[in-house]
Amino acid sequence: MGVRPVKGSIAKVPWKFKIVGALCFYSLVMFAYMPSADRMLCAVAMFVSAVGDLFLGHVFSLKKRGVSDFTLGAAAFGTAHLIYALAYVVKMKQNPILMRYINAGTVTAILICVTCLLLFSGICIYRKDYRYLWVIIAYVCLISVNCTVVLSYAWAYVFQTEICPVGTEVSWHLKRINDAIGAAVGALSFLISDVCLGLNRVAGRKGAYKFVWIFYPIGQFLLITCG
Repeated sequence: MGVRPVKGSIAKVPWKFKIVGALCFYSLVMFAYMPSADRMLCAVAMFVSAVGDLFLGHVFSLKKRGVSDFTLGAAAFGTAHLIYALAYVVKMKQNPILMRYINAGTVTAILICVTCLLLFSGICIYRKDYRYLWVIIAYVCLISVNCTVVLSYAWAYVFQTEICPVGTEVSWHLKRINDAIGAAVGALSFLISDVCLGLNRVAGRKGAYKFVWIFYPIGQFLLITCG
């Protein structure tokens, strides 16, 4: 993400890539500690995200072949969002009741993502810069899948009490609620980091970039932890 590749010891590796590396390692630890299909998918999503970071950081580049690093980074992160969504669908399938709900979390996620789509489409049209318009439209569609799945899952667990079967231990149910809230905060944090990056790259708002590396690690950490 605007970081030049360096050679040498680990001490010379940009701190942003150290964070990404730590998150990749953490995703593997979580999978090793509690192996399951959803945690495996979360780990895969984190590693795919790391590839996106390498493209956006110009460590990998296909510019000589006419492919924008921004486009490749967006493709990697869009894929990561789909994998995260799949991970949480796997979690939802563990409780079939969750699969039948279209709730306020679903609607909220759709409204947020439509707002983002209108915002960035408007910016491109206003600035008469259409280089990334279709990339942005495709990416927002992909991230909306993740946000919709995670927020729907979170709302169902937190507010729809019939999800908790009679006789279920209270401590277990409270843990599930905490995980659901954490996942929702993670998905929204990831989305906010993407919005900040978009404002930086598309709208030229340089001050927005400093918030990317606040919300991005939080989002990844929570999605991995609560997955």
